[in-house]
Amino acid sequence: MKECDRIETFCCNTLPEVMVKDGMYVPRNCNFSAIDLIWKCGKKVCGVQVHTSDHHDVLENFRAMCVDAN
Repeated sequence: MKECDRIETFCCNTLPEVMVKDGMYVPRNCNFSAIDLIWKCGKKVCGVQVHTSDHHDVLENFRAMCVDAN
């Protein structure tokens, strides 16, 4: 991630459809579903979710969000 020193926020309740630049994308909604942030580098896009208590597996929810965002 050395080359990806950019941080952008997005305000909708869905993943951004366009992430042209490499870097970190963070939802402004603190209750955003499935992920806490996105790291993008080239064609690799990683969703990160940090849990501090018991939780349900959110992988299927995140996959569906990715498909919706293309």
